Amino acid sequence: MLGLFLMMALQRLWWGASGRMASGTGSWTALAVAGARSWHHAAGLINDPYAASFLPWHHRPINFVFAAINYCNGGGSFLHHNYLAARTAFLDAYVEYNAAGGAGDVVLLGAGFDSRAYRLNLPPDTRIWEVDAPATQAEKRRVVAAAGVKSKYDLTHVAVDFMSESWVEKLVEAGFDKSRPALFVWEGVIYYLERPAVLETLRLIGECAEGSCVAFDYFTRDIADPARDVALSDFIAEARGSGGRMSQGLYAMSVRKAVRSFGEPFRFGLDESEVSTLILTLTLTPT
Repeated sequence: MLGLFLMMALQRLWWGASGRMASGTGSWTALAVAGARSWHHAAGLINDPYAASFLPWHHRPINFVFAAINYCNGGGSFLHHNYLAARTAFLDAYVEYNAAGGAGDVVLLGAGFDSRAYRLNLPPDTRIWEVDAPATQAEKRRVVAAAGVKSKYDLTHVAVDFMSESWVEKLVEAGFDKSRPALFVWEGVIYYLERPAVLETLRLIGECAEGSCVAFDYFTRDIADPARDVALSDFIAEARGSGGRMSQGLYAMSVRKAVRSFGEPFRFGLDESEVSTLILTLTLTPT
């Protein structure tokens, strides 16, 4: 039980450090995901040698102590971190597969601190477009420049104020050709959006050239819905009943509370039965 609450306190410190660092430099969730990727790389779960470069010095020890407490706690919050590692590994492979199959343009929509433009093995003529909010993108470009890392591919940064500008229009203005098939990677984004914004983005992608693809992840409603939160007394009772280890439901609640407290709450979830119907109504084809 002590390990469980220590892990939760450290998780809070993790999010807090992320929020303070990101307050003037972009999305704190992008920073937190970079922290998780640095741990996953060190553990050999994924290949992302650049993730740790985005972390401030005080965030790095938190990262590895957090991993150790997770392990000692029986992997309670590994439920979430295993998901992040699997998501990264799957999308890495999916991007490489589609690029090798002829998707000459790869659009990283809401790129955050994604480093695929620097580490994946893609055809040499691949064009990569990183679309994100100005502050997050500026911080990323600063870190990459300081590290002296260069992309092997034709990389274009497209800064967009998602609240007031059309990301498609900004992409086209930057030279993107909608008549060419493209792969859109929309990772770690949709659960922070309202449903109309999700549908509109998918509709716009569906209007791109035939043969275009979109890869996105989502949370089911039981993960994203704040109505699933329970009282602290119920939380403690469930933790005691599980030997002090955190169930998926408890961990999901702790993450919901964390993202909500830093102003980036979950807003959207899908039941698995809804996914194919949603995609088909937008003239996309599920794969």
